Amino acid sequence: MNHRFPIEQADLCVKCGLCAPHCPTYALSGMEPESPRGRIAMMTAIADGTVAPSDRAREHLDHCLSCQACEAVCPAKVPYLSLLDSHRALHPPRAPRTQRWLQSILSGQRLRGLLRATLRLAQRLRSWLWPISRALRLTALRRQLSLLPQGRTAALPAFARNAEVYIFAGCVGDLANAPAVEALLSCCRALKLKASVIPAGHCCGALAQHAGQPQQAEALRARLNDLLDPSKPVLALDSACANQLRDSGWSQVEEACHFLNRQHWPDQALRAPEQRVLIHQPCSQRNGLRQPEAARSLLQRVTGLELHDMPDAACCGAAGTHMLQFAQRADALRESKLAACQAIKPTALVTTNIGCAMHLAAGLRLHDDAPLTTVCHPVELIAPCLESV
Repeated sequence: MNHRFPIEQADLCVKCGLCAPHCPTYALSGMEPESPRGRIAMMTAIADGTVAPSDRAREHLDHCLSCQACEAVCPAKVPYLSLLDSHRALHPPRAPRTQRWLQSILSGQRLRGLLRATLRLAQRLRSWLWPISRALRLTALRRQLSLLPQGRTAALPAFARNAEVYIFAGCVGDLANAPAVEALLSCCRALKLKASVIPAGHCCGALAQHAGQPQQAEALRARLNDLLDPSKPVLALDSACANQLRDSGWSQVEEACHFLNRQHWPDQALRAPEQRVLIHQPCSQRNGLRQPEAARSLLQRVTGLELHDMPDAACCGAAGTHMLQFAQRADALRESKLAACQAIKPTALVTTNIGCAMHLAAGLRLHDDAPLTTVCHPVELIAPCLESV
């Protein structure tokens, strides 16, 4: 497949700068090359041969979070993320070896049982390694321990192609999101929907797409497509997966909260133990899918939940593998979210993106004065209420 950078789309940018105040990386540095306008100028100059690719330009482009905040406010409707992906297909970002290994293993099915067992062991060891890493000030070890999934790992149920709806748990569903998978299955049962979970290891291709590997991304989606009946809805637990698949032309894909909101619900009132819930809207939900109210609308069905919206709508810094590749930058972007937790003191922090959930949960663990907050998917709060009706 031949790739070219679409200069005619880049030329839609009139350099007005309205995007700059909404760009998280520009807010970190105040530097023009860290803004959408600056990055478009760099990509265009490289494409037309005005300047040669350089490590410095690559670094500024690699810092981009692909959050699409610029697209949401752009009056010229510049397809910024598509431009960035086109550039990366020609000039792939520099990914560390561990990131390439992670991307490879998550998009496959071999060794997943071993990986689940390894994660379970690491979660057990964390309880006694954590105080040791803190006492000895082993910062690197403490950070790695903080990123371990909060929920338990579990093999996914057997797949049935004849189900009414498919649940897409993503490439980490069995490793880091098993409680949310079970909760969504429970919600579907309560709403009289026959659901089946797509087998582990199937991937939407987002990691490959944003790493400059469009052929691999397309191959992953083709493998997924071969498995499914295209006439049936696909419920994506992760808003980033939903956003990627919708952008790739998969009209049957819906983010899980948005789909559940449109179903016929029981007439009986749903009740939950009183708790304070802080709602985080991932960039993929807000700026990509343009469904910012999906989680709130779902949780408003339940009495007993005191709902609060995250006051800062900027990217939390997770951004796929960004939190691994640029840890300090990711942590800096996360600070405002942790400050909101400190002020609101929620008992639960909900988000529809597993990467955001892991990044935010890690930050709460690393802050000794952080409130005791469970980080979970919204369906994990809804499911017990539906089961009791």
